[in-house]
Amino acid sequence: QAAEAGDVEAAWWLACYIAGQRSDAPHHQEARPLLERAAAAGHARAMTQLAYLLDGIRGPGAPVQQETIDAGRWLLKAAQAGDGGALLALAEWSVFGRGLPPDPGRGRMLAEAAERQGWEVAGEYARSLSGAEARPTAFPTPGELSLDHGGTLPAPRLEVGSWSPRVVYMHDLLTTFECAEICNAAREHLMPSFIVDQDGRHSMNDIRTSHEFRLRPAFRNLVIDAVERRMADWSHFPMAHGELPLVLRYEHAQSFEQHFDYFIPERFGRGEGPMAEGGQRVATQLVYLNESFEGGETRFDRAGLVVTPRRGMCMMFHNVGPDHNVDPLTRHTGVAVQQGVKWLLSRWIRELPADQ
Repeated sequence: QAAEAGDVEAAWWLACYIAGQRSDAPHHQEARPLLERAAAAGHARAMTQLAYLLDGIRGPGAPVQQETIDAGRWLLKAAQAGDGGALLALAEWSVFGRGLPPDPGRGRMLAEAAERQGWEVAGEYARSLSGAEARPTAFPTPGELSLDHGGTLPAPRLEVGSWSPRVVYMHDLLTTFECAEICNAAREHLMPSFIVDQDGRHSMNDIRTSHEFRLRPAFRNLVIDAVERRMADWSHFPMAHGELPLVLRYEHAQSFEQHFDYFIPERFGRGEGPMAEGGQRVATQLVYLNESFEGGETRFDRAGLVVTPRRGMCMMFHNVGPDHNVDPLTRHTGVAVQQGVKWLLSRWIRELPADQ
């Protein structure tokens, strides 16, 4: 009712709620009129998400098209209004020449501006461009947007990490902009992490010392929904089999000691405790949202495999074998962070549709 009465903030939040609904088919286009209304009224966050709907939602590696140029105009308006997400998106576009002339120096300047707005991941991205000379007066203009600048963001690529346990990596599954959007959606809502104990209850334990936030429906938006759908597509499991994604933040000395993600069969019978809804956790997806920290590797202790985090990379491992028996080689550790802060997106996949 508030949105219908012209409340811009209400239109923005309603658009996020509609676009973020977890269902078999996305509701992104249903949210578009609300995003357009809020964007036209000057709502910077709505401008950035509308730009994403026009272009970014197609994912990294997508070619430049007319919608890219339309999205760029909204990003420029949002960036001029000080939106950190828009500044970071334009930084990526400038680095790779997407719709704009390729200019890593400009990309660095824009990422630094996003960092000044308090945007997570932006500073890391700016430092990765330290070899490029920043151009403080080179803010992009609408006249520079052109289909002639056909650069693409790096396309996802698959790599097998291990056959036993079964571990695969999808490099560049998320853009830097998407990684930052997820961190910034969660950072004000983080709570101490917990585990599932021997009785199937959630409890706090010293083996896990991070902070976390589960991306429940009221806190989702277009970017979060699009990212989860991309992760589900890559996993080849229906989206409904995934538990709600969990954003994790590890600070200095925080870790997750050796553990299994699967529910130990000797503790819980089929359909009991945490397996009552959705059954066993058959697979795990971990997306590394940043990389400017020391330590923080994922270590498969019994397999001798150590995974070094790379921003935008999604690691997936199967907690059960082809025979559906649990795989003890998936026992793993979230190594303590020695310096900096680690951001992670975790998504557990069940054998059946999960209770949301």
